[in-house]
Amino acid sequence: MNIIVFNAMTTRNLEVGIWQSLVDGDPDVDAIYRLVSNEACIFKENEPVVLGEGSLCPFNSQNTFFSKETFPLLYIPSSVTFRFCDILHGLIAQPILWTLGLHLGFTKATVFQERNAHNYFHDFKSEVPMYLNGEQVILTIEKKYQQDYLAQKILRCPMKLFWI
Repeated sequence: MNIIVFNAMTTRNLEVGIWQSLVDGDPDVDAIYRLVSNEACIFKENEPVVLGEGSLCPFNSQNTFFSKETFPLLYIPSSVTFRFCDILHGLIAQPILWTLGLHLGFTKATVFQERNAHNYFHDFKSEVPMYLNGEQVILTIEKKYQQDYLAQKILRCPMKLFWI
């Protein structure tokens, strides 16, 4: 599916390989948000946003749609904390999408979630590796895997570099 992406500099058609739909109510947000605010999230209905090549953004495995050619990117890393696995998944997927001429898009909220109780401080401790290693993950993934085939990128990703 092609969609026009708008930003301050250009308007162009981009093919979307992964759509992240937002979640109203109690979406999967980081523990810092929960500890500081913890207000319900109700998103405005705006036009979809598609990120251009070189623009990274975390996305979630929940309420996310993958095109057929991106099915190998459904892989969820298991060598990091549970609170880091979705973020790492997204950071790995986006540079791979670019090599396929595909992009990540965000759409309006399509579901409402009521979340079970969490220990937010415990969640925060589980997220610390994500905050400490995120930039290094990005640099490693972009540098090492720009020319490999899609499946090889997933299978050869150096997860143990980020194992905590």
